[in-house]
Amino acid sequence: MKLINILPNFLTILNGFCGCLAIVFVFMDVEFFKLTGYELALILVLTGSIFDFFDGYLAKLLNTKTKIGVQLDSFSDLITFSVTPSLLLFHFFQSQSEEIEFLALMSFLIVPFSMIR
Repeated sequence: MKLINILPNFLTILNGFCGCLAIVFVFMDVEFFKLTGYELALILVLTGSIFDFFDGYLAKLLNTKTKIGVQLDSFSDLITFSVTPSLLLFHFFQSQSEEIEFLALMSFLIVPFSMIR
């Protein structure tokens, strides 16, 4: 197998990695280059979306669609585009109030609807 053929899967893994890092930055109270954790998480989700675009584009261009690639793409998308935004919303609503409110828990409805997709 040529090295170029695994590039789409590598980009998919980078997408999932961006989602995982974004989750970490949601819960960290840090400033990095004058950016808050929420802003860093947003940048990482946007970077993940760029990786998501190019992994599909390269897989079609190189005709390297694989079963593992389909599963990796689905799992990475779930992390980056549903779990991360759900946790971001949950953390934001929790920071507004001391109690766990119904609205904060509603933010997790993003995940099952994304899983159905």
